[in-house]
Amino acid sequence: MKLIVTALLSSLPSMTNVTIVCCLFLLIFAIMGVDLFKGQFDYCTDLGDAVLSTVTSSIDCLDKGGTWYHPPENFDNTVKGFQTLFEMMSTEGWLDVMHSGVDSVKPVDGVQMNPK
Repeated sequence: MKLIVTALLSSLPSMTNVTIVCCLFLLIFAIMGVDLFKGQFDYCTDLGDAVLSTVTSSIDCLDKGGTWYHPPENFDNTVKGFQTLFEMMSTEGWLDVMHSGVDSVKPVDGVQMNPK
């Protein structure tokens, strides 16, 4: 047991360097995520018969009787982006972030991506 604790304590300086490099990469990708996805993960739910493609903002959603949902995993600022990336690294909620990222794509050249 003493040998294991000694080996663990002697490896701490090397682990701090690796941790700093990983945090630097997370910060870079968090900044890129904010640039690409800021405010785009919010969506409207509980619309009933109304068409989702006509909803473009929270005001439209609330006027049509829907609920505007703001997910806890988002890229609205760098700190939240850092937390979201860390959560994705732990493989805990990466599917929710993936679906939010796919749904956040804007129409290209005025063409509706998912006509209903």
